Amino acid sequence: ELADVLRDSERVKLALGSAFDRNPRNQFVAKRLALILEDQGEYSGALDILRRALDAYPGSTHLHYSMALLMLRHWQREDQREELIHHLRRASAPGDDNRDAQILLGRELYLFGDDASARSIFDAVGSKHARGGRSLRLWELADEANGYVKRLEPSFAFVTWDSTAKWVY
Repeated sequence: ELADVLRDSERVKLALGSAFDRNPRNQFVAKRLALILEDQGEYSGALDILRRALDAYPGSTHLHYSMALLMLRHWQREDQREELIHHLRRASAPGDDNRDAQILLGRELYLFGDDASARSIFDAVGSKHARGGRSLRLWELADEANGYVKRLEPSFAFVTWDSTAKWVY
């Protein structure tokens, strides 16, 4: 019966909504519910779920990263960049391996005109080695940002976006 429930997105949405209302700190439930709402075209509902989850669990790097990705997928206004940067800064903690969040933060800082901060982040990320051969998902990240991988090296890559002629590390 669980398999039938999981195939019924409305029942899943109701079940996850109920679970979220009982415990908005549950990252898995919040992220899954936000994804379902996004898939159904309810962007503002997905944002609301992640904001409520972050109110309940502001230290969650996973929730901040999910919020940043959601904002990037549905970019609407340039005045959202400060909030996006805030979530990307909070999406990784010193010493963790969320290189994707760090690369996206460097990218956004670069596009926002803060070249020095972006370079510092890129240098720090480039000096670390991915553990266990973990992929940086560069093509996926580039695609999410309407760009493409220009040059790929073993521990870093350059990505370019159509909106600028510059390569981003």
